[in-house]
Amino acid sequence: MNITTIEGNTPALFVNSINFNNGETIRLNKNDIVVFVGPNNAGKSQSLKDIYACIKNQHRKIVVKDVNLTFQNSENDVAFIESCSVQSKDPNSGYIYSGMNYYIWPYHLESNKLTSGYINDFNSFFITELRTDNRLSIVNPPTILKENDAPTHPIHIVKAFPPVREMLSNFFHKAFGQSLIPGFDSMNIPLHIGSPIKLEGDFVDEQTRQEEFKRRLQQLPVLHEQGDGMRSFTGILLHLLLPNYSCFIIDEPESFLHPPQARILGQIFSEALSNDKQAFISTHSQDFLKGLINSCPDRVKIIRVTRNGDTNMIKMLDNEKLNNIWKDSLLRYSNIMDSVFHETTVVCESDSDCRLYSIILDYLKAEEGKPNSTLFIHCGGKQRLPLVATALKTLGVNFRIIPDLDVLNDSNLIKSLYEICGGQWPTIEKRYNVVAAGAKSLDKPTLLKDQRERIVETLSEFEKDGIKDLNKKQLDKLKKTIFEHKGWSLIKKSGIRALPNGDPQEAIGDLNTALNQVGIHLPLVGELENFIPTVGGHGPSWVEDVINKYPDLNNAVYEDVKRFVKTLDL
Repeated sequence: MNITTIEGNTPALFVNSINFNNGETIRLNKNDIVVFVGPNNAGKSQSLKDIYACIKNQHRKIVVKDVNLTFQNSENDVAFIESCSVQSKDPNSGYIYSGMNYYIWPYHLESNKLTSGYINDFNSFFITELRTDNRLSIVNPPTILKENDAPTHPIHIVKAFPPVREMLSNFFHKAFGQSLIPGFDSMNIPLHIGSPIKLEGDFVDEQTRQEEFKRRLQQLPVLHEQGDGMRSFTGILLHLLLPNYSCFIIDEPESFLHPPQARILGQIFSEALSNDKQAFISTHSQDFLKGLINSCPDRVKIIRVTRNGDTNMIKMLDNEKLNNIWKDSLLRYSNIMDSVFHETTVVCESDSDCRLYSIILDYLKAEEGKPNSTLFIHCGGKQRLPLVATALKTLGVNFRIIPDLDVLNDSNLIKSLYEICGGQWPTIEKRYNVVAAGAKSLDKPTLLKDQRERIVETLSEFEKDGIKDLNKKQLDKLKKTIFEHKGWSLIKKSGIRALPNGDPQEAIGDLNTALNQVGIHLPLVGELENFIPTVGGHGPSWVEDVINKYPDLNNAVYEDVKRFVKTLDL
């Protein structure tokens, strides 16, 4: 571990680079909020433990090999230390400064400045580690301090410093709509929840006024008897607001919180952490991550951790590209950020595609006795597929794309997708042209007479069945009778078997293989509904009808769609 010393407004300790065991080195700024994301058991929490171990000069290191530090001095470190600590006189050596888990002795100082040579002695002044297993107990009422005793608990600081108390209460109010008020009894300092107490009217003396304040305060509920979400949320804030800390290591801050509170906590981080403070966080929460990025996109660095056997793979996401994703309203309000917490993401055009494929994959994984760590997302149409694919590539996510078969009708679109996924278009262009020409050869004029006959035939069927009012399923069937006699319409309706025999059939096989190799998987049967043609209808309601009619996923009707999902190699 190397330590660089710089000058600043206040003394502080930062991590300026992390060296990972896989050889990656990531450089950091002193105000970065570094977020570790990735699938379960990939090494996110272990990365935090390793960073803390490196700073504390311990030997427990699995994902992180080492860190390098920047130690920031000010013109008068002593003045800052005095504002955060309790002073006691040592008869032999001068003042000793003490606080939560630290002591700063006279020999740590030279000309009113901390000396970096003793950084291992006093780094607890600058750094705190908050694990999920100790946050809930942080809000338990500490004992009242005797005069000149050093603070041993963050609530001692809240009680002693009005600005910290006010910020804590304001942040708590944002999340839960109530204020926090430090109390007092004969021995402890609980935190009460409720509206601020305002005493009106005249009192005989100050003692009477204080007694009335205490009486009303004790009628309010206390935080340590509330739910885990409130307690965990406050436990984090109690440390974020302590002025001496410049480096925070926080594991899963969203634990115990509902999604709205998790997002608010992410927003609060940027407000609570000034530009002289740095944080390292692991999270499983899309909501927390969104709140954080919305509030301070320029400060957030996302490191995605994955595991290949015993090797942890590290990828830091490009901050500029991440911000570009966030500027797109569709992506910002989608669940695309959830992809960073999964092994693989599959992108489909519609929700009904996602539903059927995810149900089948769940079944296949259960048969194999393996967990399913694949996220299915849809993008509302094929034209947005390149945008979503680019975003997933930026996020460092392993992904597949399942477009409808008629994506091949748009040469620019399929070319764009193929190149985003890593393919070289000239290598497949000739085969694509053969397929496109084969589809074109199927085009025929769309005659008004033919369309009228098809509509009348369908309506006549409804009349024979005694139907007077058409429901959604029947309207869908009526819409599908209006059919443009174009090659790609035929192919989407009937699958690749509609292509002419010979060269087009050979070319579509080769083209499909090349697309699969880069993660693009075409359902060669055509429409999704062709996988199970014994059930009529279309869209999400069709998937529900399929499951209702064939609840046993071991039924032979699912064999075609199972074979297709297996080609995704998930």
